[in-house]
Amino acid sequence: MSHKSVYFAQRNPGLGERFRPRWRRHAALAMSLPEVWDPVTRYTQCDPLRDPPAALSVTARYDGIGIAWFSSIDSFRGAAKSEAMDAMRRDELETFQAPVSELSFRCTETVLKDEGPALFKIFSVMNRADEAPTLANFPGRLVEGLATELLTDAWLSARLARLAVSVPNELSLAAEGIGRLHDALLELSFHTLDEAVAFFDLDAYASMTAAHQVVEIERCATRELLLDDRGFYD
Repeated sequence: MSHKSVYFAQRNPGLGERFRPRWRRHAALAMSLPEVWDPVTRYTQCDPLRDPPAALSVTARYDGIGIAWFSSIDSFRGAAKSEAMDAMRRDELETFQAPVSELSFRCTETVLKDEGPALFKIFSVMNRADEAPTLANFPGRLVEGLATELLTDAWLSARLARLAVSVPNELSLAAEGIGRLHDALLELSFHTLDEAVAFFDLDAYASMTAAHQVVEIERCATRELLLDDRGFYD
């Protein structure tokens, strides 16, 4: 398991079509600040699909989704309290509609399948159904139940390149936690858009989520770009 922060970005309205390069510059700033960047073990920016197939039933609310993985929760806390983070927060207000802390889902990730980099990533934001088990029991049921069943289904699993299940970590659940609060986030990656469409085209995914007492409240379709200190732009 690993700890990460997923933020669902909406652009500063003044940027218009200049948002994407400005977002890349925001990442470049983070990479130039050791107090901010050293705790990060991996970072990606996911650009929304411009014309997603209707079969994917995705939202168009977001201008991008960013994911930062951290070496530990303590390292995340340390970065958040550093002086360098003040520069990041000022830059956030020029880049996004709101501070990243208000846009973020802080979580612990369990990866159940990973075939390496895949271009297309679908985010499935989920909450427990009203009759679902308590949150204390929920993560295990989600991983051992829904996620395992998705991978056991040969037709669905063959189309998935990566499957990760994330649930709120102590940063989300503690009094200090702000931002997005959900019960779970599934990330489903595909090598091709056709595989993604085929995966969601049938009722199998919806039937499985319902059977495991989770409700999908939002689905986002993106292209994933892994960023490091060697390249920031498309």
